[in-house]
Amino acid sequence: INGVFQTEFPTIANEYSPAFETATSGRIDAALPTHEPNAQWLCGVWALRYARSGYQASEWVIDEARTIAEFISAAIKGKYLVPRTEDELAKGASFECSARDFLIVARERAHLSIYAAALQAAGISVDGSGALGSDYAESLRTLRNCLAAIADRADPVAKLALLRGPVFGMSDDDLLAYKQQNGSFYGNIDAPTGCRPHLQPRLADASAAFQRWHRWARNLPVTAAVERIIDDAGLLMLASSQGDSGPSGRAAAGLVQLFVEKLRRNRETVLTINDCLDLMDDLLATENKSPFDPLAIDSESDDRVRLMNLHKAKGLEAPVVFLCDYQMRDAATTPANGPTLYVDRKTNPAAGWLSVMRRSGRNKQLIAAPHDWPRLCDEEIAFESAERIRADYVAATRPGTALVVSQFGKVDPAKKRPPQPETFTAKGAWERFGTHLESIPELPSDGIPGETDQADEKEALHNAAIESTVFRKKICLHISALAEPTFARISPREVLTESAEGLKYSGKGRGENWGQVIHTLLEHVARLPECDVERLARAALTAEELPLTYLSDAKNLIDEIIASDLWRESQESPHHFSEVPFSIQVEGNSLSGEARDNAGLQGPPLPTVIRGVIDRIFQDHDGKWHVIDWKTDAVTEASRGKLEEHYRPQVKLYAECWRLIQDDEQQRASAKL
Repeated sequence: INGVFQTEFPTIANEYSPAFETATSGRIDAALPTHEPNAQWLCGVWALRYARSGYQASEWVIDEARTIAEFISAAIKGKYLVPRTEDELAKGASFECSARDFLIVARERAHLSIYAAALQAAGISVDGSGALGSDYAESLRTLRNCLAAIADRADPVAKLALLRGPVFGMSDDDLLAYKQQNGSFYGNIDAPTGCRPHLQPRLADASAAFQRWHRWARNLPVTAAVERIIDDAGLLMLASSQGDSGPSGRAAAGLVQLFVEKLRRNRETVLTINDCLDLMDDLLATENKSPFDPLAIDSESDDRVRLMNLHKAKGLEAPVVFLCDYQMRDAATTPANGPTLYVDRKTNPAAGWLSVMRRSGRNKQLIAAPHDWPRLCDEEIAFESAERIRADYVAATRPGTALVVSQFGKVDPAKKRPPQPETFTAKGAWERFGTHLESIPELPSDGIPGETDQADEKEALHNAAIESTVFRKKICLHISALAEPTFARISPREVLTESAEGLKYSGKGRGENWGQVIHTLLEHVARLPECDVERLARAALTAEELPLTYLSDAKNLIDEIIASDLWRESQESPHHFSEVPFSIQVEGNSLSGEARDNAGLQGPPLPTVIRGVIDRIFQDHDGKWHVIDWKTDAVTEASRGKLEEHYRPQVKLYAECWRLIQDDEQQRASAKL
């Protein structure tokens, strides 16, 4: 510990980190038994080294999980010994190891379910209270299908998902036969008389269940209705059937109970089934960073291997600790990939500053930030870097007698999977320990008692542990490939320059609602020149919830625009249009670099869909098209030039889109602000 962290912590405490203190205290073990001279003791430090080259997707974590599970199983069956303290012996602990002596810690939660599956396949009980990963939320998704079908009875997709799901378990052939007999996925579920004999009662049961659920949702408080639906659909029984060894299923059922508990805690704001769906979507969101902890629904037992992420492991200890998994979030280095929140921890109370990012797939664009954000961001990055060091220190101080650290070499896709890398440079979650573990031996894999005799059993356990997981990962890979963007999408408003912060406003602006009123009036005046502007303005102001004291200003502004030469020229044109919606796809490389940068488009150019509404467009007598965009920003006279500069990219993009629509190279753009 001292060797690793002496250079990581500062010698003098600073605002980011405490000073380094030499670790001098530790556990005091009782005297070892003398009657076990040849016993295998679990003490010391080992490494599990993997060269990730040659592995497909996350196959390496399956191999690592299998190795850890096999070692723990062999240690328990082989009656490996663990040093004990006097206090532990006084409480009746034995020197022989058991499942409770092992703690598996991963930095992130993404792969915890894979380790749980490997342990369960080896017949080892698992305490997954430290979150089991989002794939254990399948029971919640089943409940979501039930709620979505009754939230909108006219949604055929939700109804189809419910019928095909595990609650009713209808096959595609059953559903096709149902549809061919004029069965409907809108409204109630039918039970057509011409359906197959075996399908008729199942459809009748589904129809009755659906009507019960809808009646409960309409007549009962939402939490009570959801609980009845869970019970009636058998969702707890369905969830608890997941996993061969039991704890996995009980954890999955615990997630359903967790959701019900959240409904109770939020009963003042969750009032409808749609509110339930929103709350569930927050739980299931992949970007959700809150722990996905199930409630315990079985009797308490401490004879289990504990499995959790690093955050949950704070304050816990175990004789034998595995620091596993490659997975870790990339460290922030710049404002572009850095934190969105800065907290000033020197003030009391603490104060915070927030930036706003626009995300498009993997791309991020900073669209709003406090003054001096780069400096604030650097401060937060420094604090997060120090926090990572403290987290590693927590991980390294969890074991009492033995520590096993998984180390992963840098990926080289050109090489096939080697048994051992020629040169090993640790990367990933525990890379900080890499140079200090170079001389540490590998976790023993040969000579484990009974390993040769149990080869067939191990192979069966291995296959059972990874078969379904590998298949699921392959499906996820295909889905991920389908989710990769094949086109970009922008609106002309996204290509504005960033000069707006230099504008000086007059203080007389009336907001977006005022702009909507003016746009509405201009659209009607263009189509019906003889209309009653004052009457229209009164209706538009009322619709936008603006005071009628603005009535004269609205009428005067419209009269001023109508009297302008630009308006007169546009009205006299044989081809003039107002509020023209458009949608056009262009090649990514046809957009200028400035337009791509302003819109936040990164990476290789993709076909781009541009959607927007042109306020006014007309063709003059020379055949040239003119694009007009109305703006109601209230700026000082000195800022009018900057205002035009700010909006010019938007109007130019409108003109370019219209040229592509008309296939007219002679188009020009003009703006009236």
